[in-house]
Amino acid sequence: MGIPEKLREFKRFRDILRVSAKFGFSHVLSEKFHRGKDLDPARLRRALEDLGGTFVKLGQHLSLRPDLIPERYCRELARLQDRVKPFSRAEAEAVIKKELSHASRLLEVKELVASASIGQVYRAEMNGISVAVKVMRPDIEKTMADDLLILFHLAGYLKKKYGSSVIDPIEIYEQFKIYTENELDYIREAKNIEAIGKNFEKTSLQIPHVYWQCTTKRVLTMEFIDGKRIDKVKFSRAEREGYVRSLVQAVFKQIFIDGIFHADPHPGNILVTRNKQLALIDFGIVGRIDDSLRSHLAVLFVSLVAKDMDAIVDSFIRLNLLEYTVDRQSFKEDLSRALGKYYGNDLRHIDMGVVIMQSFEVAKKHHIRLPKDYVLLGKSIITLEGVARSLWPSFNIVDESKPFVSTLIKQKFGVKEFYLAARKNAPRFAEFLAALPDKSNTFLSEVHGLDEKLKLLERDIVRLDSSITRGTNRLVMGIIIAALVISFALIVDINKTYAVILLCLALLLLLDLFVMMFKERWSYG
Repeated sequence: MGIPEKLREFKRFRDILRVSAKFGFSHVLSEKFHRGKDLDPARLRRALEDLGGTFVKLGQHLSLRPDLIPERYCRELARLQDRVKPFSRAEAEAVIKKELSHASRLLEVKELVASASIGQVYRAEMNGISVAVKVMRPDIEKTMADDLLILFHLAGYLKKKYGSSVIDPIEIYEQFKIYTENELDYIREAKNIEAIGKNFEKTSLQIPHVYWQCTTKRVLTMEFIDGKRIDKVKFSRAEREGYVRSLVQAVFKQIFIDGIFHADPHPGNILVTRNKQLALIDFGIVGRIDDSLRSHLAVLFVSLVAKDMDAIVDSFIRLNLLEYTVDRQSFKEDLSRALGKYYGNDLRHIDMGVVIMQSFEVAKKHHIRLPKDYVLLGKSIITLEGVARSLWPSFNIVDESKPFVSTLIKQKFGVKEFYLAARKNAPRFAEFLAALPDKSNTFLSEVHGLDEKLKLLERDIVRLDSSITRGTNRLVMGIIIAALVISFALIVDINKTYAVILLCLALLLLLDLFVMMFKERWSYG
């Protein structure tokens, strides 16, 4: 296999070979495996659960990346259970003492709440306050490093043997390495909690408070939120719908307004507290959207809702991270085929999760590599839609997204957007104004010597200027009319009142343009 002899001596490597044989995957590593033969998703999930630790994390990471692996694998790997034997309380207290030194005296560990492959969560007391303490497993960094080394060589072997026409093993390894490094740093998670918590300070959604005096890279101390998983609570119909709406609004606020969002809002990370408020926990996987990406998101999400195939195609192409020329027509045809059966239905019956997943599949086929946070965003919406429908079967994410889509349109086409763009370019404009006097003096000196020639050309220049002015006015008017018509087409299914206003403005400007052209034609005979 080309695996270094040192790795073959690892017990972990022998475990991988054993589990591969147990679940029928040893043929993947053999010379007899045919390229076209498929791997059963369910058996792959069970194999990863059997290997545990790093490999469960690998599967969970891949379930979030429909841009890297086929949809059926994403669905199956999302069912992965992190079944690991808990480490002892004495070991946890030893880690706390080593990490926190004298501050460890502040914590009195009470009971184990949850156990996973990276760490365990305990309920504890800190100065009379109930807190949750997340403790990293002893020696987990070394275990992960050994597993990553094995995965690196396995990825290289698989790519060399099978290529990367469907998935790229090296790319998966590199993405997982980054994911793992993030998971092995509780300070990063604490900063994520604090950033999102700040955005919800004045709302009813609870985000745990971080206690920095008892937080390090390997120990995270935060407010203990006493509640039940949202899928384990008995609701009345009205309560269920209210909680779903609150959850959707919270996630959409993170995505569309704040620009930082919980990337895995599955039921285990959503609690209903004793005072009947929603709470979010576990911020190990968080996505971030900068202003530029949010602008592209606005266009794509509005286009998906409006079923504007050309705009969807353009959005994906603009997001392409590869220096690769996309065959636009072929991409549009494949996208139309993939989404046609869903867009043939009424807007209320569109499964946005399926639409997004199908879009990712087609983009991947055309070698369109999307930004990681954009893919996490899509996966977050898909997970959110699944949770919402499990609680409220008739839930429609398109209806609930309308307020946020309206906000996106206002941000994209409103006065504030133009103001922000002007403010961004203000330094360059100021630099131009500062240099204008010197440049004007130079220009006027040169013009003075050409005064006689300019007088001869004055009549022609006046006529040319008049023609340019008329042409420019028509062009600007035409662009504004086109923008209004496009905006009307995008939002007509979302907000008919706003759409009608835009259409009326476009018609008035068009009438004004015709009158202007008629007057010009009459004045010139």
